[in-house]
Amino acid sequence: MTDNTAEQVSNQTEKPQEEKPVVNPIQKWTLRVLIFALVYFVWYLFADRITPSTNQARVRGYVVPVAAQVQGEIVKVHTSINQLVNSDEAILEINPRDYELAVEQARAELEKAMQDVGAGSASIVSAQAAVAAAKAHYKSISANAARVFEMEKRGILPHSDGDKARGMLGQAEAQVAASEAELAKARESLGNTGVDNVKVRSASARLEDAIMDLERTVVRAASDGGVTNMKLEVGQYARVGEPLFTFVSTRAIWIEAFMRENNIGNIKPGDQVDVVLDVAPGRVFKAEVKSLGFGVKWDQKSRPGELPVVQATGGWMRDPQRFPVIIQFTDQSSAGLRREGGQADIIVYTGGNFLLNSLGKISIRIKSLMTYLN
Repeated sequence: MTDNTAEQVSNQTEKPQEEKPVVNPIQKWTLRVLIFALVYFVWYLFADRITPSTNQARVRGYVVPVAAQVQGEIVKVHTSINQLVNSDEAILEINPRDYELAVEQARAELEKAMQDVGAGSASIVSAQAAVAAAKAHYKSISANAARVFEMEKRGILPHSDGDKARGMLGQAEAQVAASEAELAKARESLGNTGVDNVKVRSASARLEDAIMDLERTVVRAASDGGVTNMKLEVGQYARVGEPLFTFVSTRAIWIEAFMRENNIGNIKPGDQVDVVLDVAPGRVFKAEVKSLGFGVKWDQKSRPGELPVVQATGGWMRDPQRFPVIIQFTDQSSAGLRREGGQADIIVYTGGNFLLNSLGKISIRIKSLMTYLN
Protein backbone atom coordinates (compact mmCIF):
# COMPACT_ATOMS: atom_id res chain seq x y z
CA MET A 1 0.00 0.00 0.00
CA THR A 2 2.74 2.35 0.92
CA ASP A 3 4.75 1.45 -2.19
CA ASN A 4 1.79 2.19 -4.47
CA THR A 5 1.26 5.55 -2.86
CA ALA A 6 4.91 6.47 -3.32
CA GLU A 7 4.79 5.44 -6.96
CA GLN A 8 1.71 7.58 -7.58
CA VAL A 9 3.36 10.57 -5.93
CA SER A 10 6.48 10.01 -8.02
CA ASN A 11 4.43 9.84 -11.22
CA GLN A 12 2.61 13.05 -10.29
CA THR A 13 5.87 14.93 -9.69
CA GLU A 14 7.38 13.73 -12.98
CA LYS A 15 4.33 14.60 -15.08
CA PRO A 16 4.65 18.41 -14.96
CA GLN A 17 8.28 18.18 -16.00
CA GLU A 18 7.33 16.17 -19.05
CA GLU A 19 4.61 18.72 -20.02
CA LYS A 20 7.04 21.79 -19.96
CA PRO A 21 6.61 23.55 -23.37
CA VAL A 22 9.59 23.71 -25.73
CA VAL A 23 10.52 27.28 -26.94
CA ASN A 24 10.41 27.65 -30.74
CA PRO A 25 13.81 29.02 -31.92
CA ILE A 26 12.12 30.98 -34.73
CA GLN A 27 9.92 32.77 -32.23
CA LYS A 28 12.96 33.36 -30.03
CA TRP A 29 14.98 35.04 -32.80
CA THR A 30 11.94 36.90 -34.08
CA LEU A 31 11.46 38.38 -30.63
CA ARG A 32 15.11 39.36 -30.46
CA VAL A 33 14.94 41.01 -33.88
CA LEU A 34 11.81 42.93 -32.90
CA ILE A 35 13.43 44.13 -29.68
CA PHE A 36 16.55 45.17 -31.57
CA ALA A 37 14.45 46.97 -34.20
CA LEU A 38 12.50 48.77 -31.50
CA VAL A 39 15.69 49.84 -29.71
CA TYR A 40 17.23 50.93 -33.00
CA PHE A 41 14.10 52.90 -33.90
CA VAL A 42 14.09 54.71 -30.56
CA TRP A 43 17.82 55.41 -30.85
CA TYR A 44 17.33 56.68 -34.42
CA LEU A 45 14.60 59.09 -33.34
CA PHE A 46 16.79 60.67 -30.68
CA ALA A 47 20.07 60.44 -32.61
CA ASP A 48 18.49 62.11 -35.62
CA ARG A 49 18.14 65.25 -33.51
CA ILE A 50 21.02 65.00 -31.01
CA THR A 51 23.74 63.43 -33.17
CA PRO A 52 22.60 63.94 -36.78
CA SER A 53 24.73 62.47 -39.54
CA THR A 54 24.84 62.30 -43.31
CA ASN A 55 26.86 60.81 -46.11
CA GLN A 56 25.90 63.58 -48.52
CA ALA A 57 28.95 65.71 -47.82
CA ARG A 58 31.83 66.82 -49.99
CA VAL A 59 35.12 68.61 -49.56
CA ARG A 60 34.98 72.10 -51.04
CA GLY A 61 37.52 74.81 -51.79
CA TYR A 62 38.15 77.76 -54.04
CA VAL A 63 38.55 76.69 -57.68
CA VAL A 64 39.78 79.56 -59.84
CA PRO A 65 40.25 79.53 -63.63
CA VAL A 66 43.41 81.59 -64.16
CA ALA A 67 43.68 83.73 -67.29
CA ALA A 68 46.44 85.97 -68.59
CA GLN A 69 46.12 89.71 -67.97
CA VAL A 70 48.41 90.51 -70.90
CA GLN A 71 48.80 88.77 -74.22
CA GLY A 72 51.88 87.32 -75.77
CA GLU A 73 53.90 84.19 -76.46
CA ILE A 74 54.59 81.86 -73.53
CA VAL A 75 58.37 81.59 -73.12
CA LYS A 76 58.65 79.66 -69.83
CA VAL A 77 56.49 77.17 -67.91
CA HIS A 78 57.74 76.68 -64.36
CA THR A 79 55.19 74.13 -63.10
CA SER A 80 53.58 70.95 -64.31
CA ILE A 81 50.04 69.66 -64.04
CA ASN A 82 48.84 68.72 -60.53
CA GLN A 83 51.78 70.42 -58.84
CA LEU A 84 51.58 72.24 -55.51
CA VAL A 85 52.83 75.83 -55.50
CA ASN A 86 53.38 78.48 -52.85
CA SER A 87 51.87 81.92 -52.76
CA ASP A 88 53.47 84.34 -55.29
CA GLU A 89 55.42 81.51 -56.93
CA ALA A 90 55.93 81.94 -60.69
CA ILE A 91 53.86 79.52 -62.78
CA LEU A 92 54.59 80.72 -66.32
CA GLU A 93 56.10 83.67 -68.17
CA ILE A 94 54.95 85.57 -71.25
CA ASN A 95 57.50 87.18 -73.59
CA PRO A 96 58.25 90.51 -71.86
CA ARG A 97 60.09 92.26 -74.74
CA ASP A 98 57.15 94.32 -76.01
CA TYR A 99 56.27 95.38 -72.48
CA GLU A 100 59.87 96.33 -71.66
CA LEU A 101 59.84 98.61 -74.71
CA ALA A 102 56.54 100.08 -73.55
CA VAL A 103 58.11 100.88 -70.17
CA GLU A 104 61.07 102.59 -71.84
CA GLN A 105 58.76 104.61 -74.07
CA ALA A 106 56.59 105.66 -71.14
CA ARG A 107 59.68 106.64 -69.15
CA ALA A 108 60.90 108.78 -72.08
CA GLU A 109 57.50 110.45 -72.34
CA LEU A 110 57.65 111.29 -68.64
CA GLU A 111 61.09 112.84 -69.05
CA LYS A 112 59.85 114.86 -72.03
CA ALA A 113 56.88 116.06 -70.01
CA MET A 114 59.22 117.19 -67.25
CA GLN A 115 61.34 119.02 -69.83
CA ASP A 116 58.25 120.64 -71.29
CA VAL A 117 57.30 121.79 -67.82
CA GLY A 118 60.77 123.28 -67.41
CA ALA A 119 60.54 125.02 -70.77
CA GLY A 120 57.09 126.27 -69.89
CA SER A 121 58.41 127.63 -66.62
CA ALA A 122 61.13 129.47 -68.54
CA SER A 123 58.56 130.94 -70.91
CA ILE A 124 56.58 132.19 -67.93
CA VAL A 125 59.67 133.86 -66.51
CA SER A 126 60.32 135.47 -69.91
CA ALA A 127 56.71 136.64 -70.15
CA GLN A 128 56.87 138.08 -66.65
CA ALA A 129 60.01 140.03 -67.63
CA ALA A 130 58.26 141.33 -70.74
CA VAL A 131 55.33 142.52 -68.63
CA ALA A 132 57.68 144.30 -66.23
CA ALA A 133 59.52 145.97 -69.13
CA ALA A 134 56.26 147.05 -70.75
CA LYS A 135 54.99 148.53 -67.51
CA ALA A 136 58.28 150.38 -66.95
CA HIS A 137 58.13 151.72 -70.50
CA TYR A 138 54.52 152.78 -69.98
CA LYS A 139 55.46 154.55 -66.75
CA SER A 140 58.23 156.46 -68.51
CA ILE A 141 56.03 157.40 -71.47
CA SER A 142 53.23 158.40 -69.11
CA ALA A 143 55.51 160.76 -67.13
CA ASN A 144 56.89 162.34 -70.32
CA ALA A 145 53.40 162.70 -71.79
CA ALA A 146 52.21 164.46 -68.64
CA ARG A 147 54.91 167.12 -69.07
CA VAL A 148 54.06 167.55 -72.76
CA PHE A 149 50.37 167.92 -71.97
CA GLU A 150 51.15 170.60 -69.35
CA MET A 151 53.36 172.57 -71.74
CA GLU A 152 50.72 172.20 -74.48
CA LYS A 153 48.14 173.63 -72.12
CA ARG A 154 50.35 176.67 -71.45
CA GLY A 155 50.90 177.15 -75.16
CA ILE A 156 54.61 176.51 -75.00
CA LEU A 157 54.39 173.44 -77.28
CA PRO A 158 52.16 173.06 -80.32
CA HIS A 159 49.18 170.70 -80.39
CA SER A 160 51.07 168.38 -82.73
CA ASP A 161 53.53 167.54 -79.94
CA GLY A 162 50.59 166.75 -77.64
CA ASP A 163 49.02 164.47 -80.24
CA LYS A 164 52.35 162.70 -80.70
CA ALA A 165 52.63 162.16 -76.90
CA ARG A 166 49.08 160.78 -76.80
CA GLY A 167 49.92 158.26 -79.54
CA MET A 168 53.05 157.07 -77.77
CA LEU A 169 51.09 156.70 -74.51
CA GLY A 170 48.46 154.55 -76.27
CA GLN A 171 51.13 152.35 -77.78
CA ALA A 172 52.71 151.85 -74.34
CA GLU A 173 49.31 150.82 -72.89
CA ALA A 174 48.77 148.35 -75.71
CA GLN A 175 52.22 146.89 -75.17
CA VAL A 176 51.45 146.33 -71.46
CA ALA A 177 48.15 144.62 -72.32
CA ALA A 178 49.83 142.40 -74.93
CA SER A 179 52.61 141.32 -72.57
CA GLU A 180 50.09 140.50 -69.82
CA ALA A 181 48.10 138.40 -72.33
CA GLU A 182 51.25 136.48 -73.29
CA LEU A 183 51.95 135.83 -69.60
CA ALA A 184 48.42 134.50 -69.04
CA LYS A 185 48.75 132.28 -72.12
CA ALA A 186 52.06 130.84 -70.89
CA ARG A 187 50.60 130.10 -67.45
CA GLU A 188 47.53 128.44 -68.95
CA SER A 189 49.67 126.32 -71.26
CA LEU A 190 51.91 125.19 -68.43
CA GLY A 191 49.25 124.56 -65.80
CA ASN A 192 50.56 123.42 -62.42
CA THR A 193 54.28 123.20 -61.94
CA GLY A 194 56.37 120.16 -60.98
CA VAL A 195 54.72 116.77 -60.45
CA ASP A 196 51.29 118.43 -60.17
CA ASN A 197 51.41 119.37 -63.82
CA VAL A 198 48.70 117.58 -65.83
CA LYS A 199 51.14 116.47 -68.54
CA VAL A 200 53.52 115.08 -65.93
CA ARG A 201 50.71 113.26 -64.13
CA SER A 202 49.44 111.76 -67.39
CA ALA A 203 52.92 110.57 -68.39
CA SER A 204 53.52 109.17 -64.89
CA ALA A 205 50.24 107.21 -65.06
CA ARG A 206 51.22 105.72 -68.44
CA LEU A 207 54.57 104.68 -66.98
CA GLU A 208 52.91 102.97 -64.00
CA ASP A 209 50.51 101.16 -66.34
CA ALA A 210 53.40 99.97 -68.52
CA ILE A 211 55.33 98.72 -65.47
CA MET A 212 52.23 96.87 -64.25
CA ASP A 213 51.78 95.17 -67.64
CA LEU A 214 55.44 94.14 -67.54
CA GLU A 215 54.95 92.56 -64.10
CA ARG A 216 51.85 90.75 -65.39
CA THR A 217 53.95 88.88 -67.94
CA VAL A 218 54.85 86.57 -65.03
CA VAL A 219 51.73 84.65 -63.93
CA ARG A 220 52.04 83.91 -60.21
CA ALA A 221 50.03 81.91 -57.68
CA ALA A 222 47.68 84.13 -55.70
CA SER A 223 47.92 81.82 -52.66
CA ASP A 224 49.09 78.34 -51.66
CA GLY A 225 47.41 75.72 -53.80
CA GLY A 226 47.64 73.32 -56.70
CA VAL A 227 47.80 73.77 -60.46
CA THR A 228 45.57 71.41 -62.42
CA ASN A 229 44.00 71.07 -65.87
CA MET A 230 47.02 72.79 -67.40
CA LYS A 231 48.05 71.90 -70.94
CA LEU A 232 50.64 74.53 -71.80
CA GLU A 233 53.90 74.48 -73.71
CA VAL A 234 56.48 77.05 -74.66
CA GLY A 235 55.42 78.81 -77.86
CA GLN A 236 51.70 78.90 -77.15
CA TYR A 237 50.03 82.29 -77.40
CA ALA A 238 48.24 83.59 -74.33
CA ARG A 239 45.30 85.94 -74.80
CA VAL A 240 43.80 88.32 -72.28
CA GLY A 241 40.89 86.73 -70.41
CA GLU A 242 41.41 83.26 -71.89
CA PRO A 243 41.82 80.62 -69.11
CA LEU A 244 45.22 78.94 -69.10
CA PHE A 245 44.80 76.50 -66.20
CA THR A 246 42.76 75.82 -63.08
CA PHE A 247 44.06 76.81 -59.67
CA VAL A 248 42.74 75.04 -56.55
CA SER A 249 43.53 77.02 -53.42
CA THR A 250 44.55 75.17 -50.25
CA ARG A 251 44.26 78.30 -48.13
CA ALA A 252 40.61 77.65 -47.26
CA ILE A 253 39.15 74.12 -47.36
CA TRP A 254 35.81 73.18 -45.87
CA ILE A 255 33.10 70.52 -46.01
CA GLU A 256 29.64 71.20 -47.35
CA ALA A 257 27.21 68.71 -45.82
CA PHE A 258 23.59 68.55 -46.92
CA MET A 259 21.54 67.74 -43.82
CA ARG A 260 17.87 66.86 -43.74
CA GLU A 261 15.63 69.65 -42.53
CA ASN A 262 14.75 67.89 -39.28
CA ASN A 263 18.47 67.33 -38.58
CA ILE A 264 19.39 70.99 -38.28
CA GLY A 265 17.02 71.96 -35.48
CA ASN A 266 19.73 71.63 -32.81
CA ILE A 267 22.81 72.32 -34.95
CA LYS A 268 24.60 75.58 -34.21
CA PRO A 269 28.01 77.07 -35.09
CA GLY A 270 30.75 75.62 -32.91
CA ASP A 271 29.26 72.13 -32.54
CA GLN A 272 31.90 69.40 -32.70
CA VAL A 273 31.95 67.18 -35.78
CA ASP A 274 33.62 63.88 -36.67
CA VAL A 275 34.52 63.50 -40.34
CA VAL A 276 35.37 60.42 -42.39
CA LEU A 277 36.97 61.01 -45.78
CA ASP A 278 36.68 58.37 -48.48
CA VAL A 279 40.30 59.08 -49.39
CA ALA A 280 41.44 58.00 -45.90
CA PRO A 281 39.58 54.81 -44.85
CA GLY A 282 39.69 53.93 -41.17
CA ARG A 283 40.52 57.46 -40.01
CA VAL A 284 38.28 59.99 -38.25
CA PHE A 285 39.09 63.72 -38.38
CA LYS A 286 37.98 66.50 -36.07
CA ALA A 287 35.99 69.51 -37.27
CA GLU A 288 33.32 71.96 -36.17
CA VAL A 289 30.21 73.57 -37.59
CA LYS A 290 30.99 76.94 -39.17
CA SER A 291 27.60 78.05 -40.45
CA LEU A 292 24.20 76.89 -41.69
CA GLY A 293 22.69 77.77 -45.04
CA PHE A 294 19.89 80.32 -45.07
CA GLY A 295 17.90 78.63 -47.82
CA VAL A 296 17.83 76.48 -50.94
CA LYS A 297 16.13 76.73 -54.31
CA TRP A 298 13.15 74.39 -54.27
CA ASP A 299 10.85 75.45 -57.10
CA GLN A 300 11.15 75.25 -60.85
CA LYS A 301 9.54 78.44 -62.05
CA SER A 302 7.94 78.29 -65.46
CA ARG A 303 8.43 80.95 -68.09
CA PRO A 304 5.64 83.36 -69.00
CA GLY A 305 3.25 81.62 -71.37
CA GLU A 306 4.01 78.15 -69.98
CA LEU A 307 2.09 76.02 -67.54
CA PRO A 308 3.39 75.61 -63.98
CA VAL A 309 5.84 72.79 -63.32
CA VAL A 310 4.60 70.43 -60.59
CA GLN A 311 6.96 67.99 -58.90
CA ALA A 312 5.16 64.76 -58.11
CA THR A 313 6.06 62.97 -54.89
CA GLY A 314 5.35 59.32 -54.35
CA GLY A 315 4.35 57.53 -51.16
CA TRP A 316 2.63 58.85 -48.08
CA MET A 317 5.69 60.79 -46.84
CA ARG A 318 7.18 63.68 -48.77
CA ASP A 319 10.87 63.74 -49.64
CA PRO A 320 12.97 65.50 -47.00
CA GLN A 321 14.43 68.88 -47.89
CA ARG A 322 18.15 69.24 -47.33
CA PHE A 323 20.08 72.36 -46.32
CA PRO A 324 23.83 73.01 -46.60
CA VAL A 325 25.88 73.03 -43.40
CA ILE A 326 29.43 74.39 -43.66
CA ILE A 327 31.99 72.45 -41.59
CA GLN A 328 35.56 73.60 -40.92
CA PHE A 329 38.47 71.27 -40.11
CA THR A 330 40.00 71.95 -36.69
CA ASP A 331 43.11 69.77 -36.98
CA GLN A 332 45.86 69.57 -39.55
CA SER A 333 46.06 65.79 -39.69
CA SER A 334 43.85 65.87 -42.78
CA ALA A 335 46.16 68.26 -44.65
CA GLY A 336 47.02 66.78 -48.02
CA LEU A 337 43.86 64.66 -48.01
CA ARG A 338 41.37 67.47 -48.61
CA ARG A 339 40.67 67.23 -52.31
CA GLU A 340 38.02 69.36 -53.95
CA GLY A 341 34.89 67.28 -54.52
CA GLY A 342 36.00 64.41 -52.27
CA GLN A 343 33.19 62.51 -50.55
CA ALA A 344 32.80 62.42 -46.78
CA ASP A 345 30.61 61.12 -43.96
CA ILE A 346 30.00 63.41 -41.01
CA ILE A 347 28.29 63.30 -37.62
CA VAL A 348 27.48 66.36 -35.52
CA TYR A 349 27.40 66.31 -31.71
CA THR A 350 24.82 68.92 -30.75
CA GLY A 351 24.63 68.20 -27.01
CA GLY A 352 26.31 66.64 -24.01
CA ASN A 353 24.36 63.37 -23.96
CA PHE A 354 27.04 60.82 -23.07
CA LEU A 355 25.11 57.77 -24.30
CA LEU A 356 24.10 59.18 -27.68
CA ASN A 357 27.53 60.74 -28.23
CA SER A 358 29.23 57.43 -27.44
CA LEU A 359 26.94 55.55 -29.81
CA GLY A 360 27.57 58.23 -32.44
CA LYS A 361 31.35 57.84 -32.11
CA ILE A 362 31.00 54.08 -32.48
CA SER A 363 28.82 54.45 -35.59
CA ILE A 364 31.19 56.93 -37.30
CA ARG A 365 34.14 54.61 -36.65
CA ILE A 366 32.23 51.74 -38.18
CA LYS A 367 31.59 53.93 -41.21
CA SER A 368 35.29 54.77 -41.39
CA LEU A 369 36.04 51.06 -41.66
CA MET A 370 33.28 50.57 -44.22
CA THR A 371 34.99 53.09 -46.51
CA TYR A 372 37.53 50.36 -47.30
CA LEU A 373 34.73 48.77 -49.33
CA ASN A 374 33.90 51.89 -51.35
